[in-house]
Amino acid sequence: RGIGIRLYGELPDSVLSERYMVLVHLCSNRHPDVRSAARPIVQRLSANETFARQLMSSLFELLKKPLDEGVPEDLVKLVRDHLPGRLATTDQVLDLVNAPATVTQELGGVLLREVVDPSALSVGQAARLGSSDILAVRQACWHILDADPERCKAAPVDVLPLLDAPWEDSRGFARRFIAAHFGSDQLGPDLLVALCD
Repeated sequence: RGIGIRLYGELPDSVLSERYMVLVHLCSNRHPDVRSAARPIVQRLSANETFARQLMSSLFELLKKPLDEGVPEDLVKLVRDHLPGRLATTDQVLDLVNAPATVTQELGGVLLREVVDPSALSVGQAARLGSSDILAVRQACWHILDADPERCKAAPVDVLPLLDAPWEDSRGFARRFIAAHFGSDQLGPDLLVALCD
């Protein structure tokens, strides 16, 4: 297997780029040695941004599905080490957050903070992230809400459910955030009663 991948890697970059799905299959192969042997090829070809974007999109599609043991971890490491996260779209990152593997969700949380424009998510979308089981995703929620308190003040009904999040760190953030940015102008009688409940 190793000899075959080495020979494949010696093909011209232009040929490898055209046949990038072969590389996708190597990167997600059930054999760890195959996945490891494919990494240097990815590293070399990812200098081409068009190729990197195409490969990343294909890997993200794979990460949305259940995969063999060890494959999600290796794919996430490949993305983090060799592919520029800035190429990821908001929709792709949100798909990662909802992926089956914990390590993939963690990657989604990191990319939410690093590459996604906070304004690309509604206040309600951001607040729902605060109920995630994954700390990196919850931290992304807090980062997005903190980025624009004025937008949150215009939609208090979307922020208040964060007070009922299953995680104390998110509930604590919500209490501090609301105390710092919300006044009687934003919280009418109905919302104050809901807040007390």
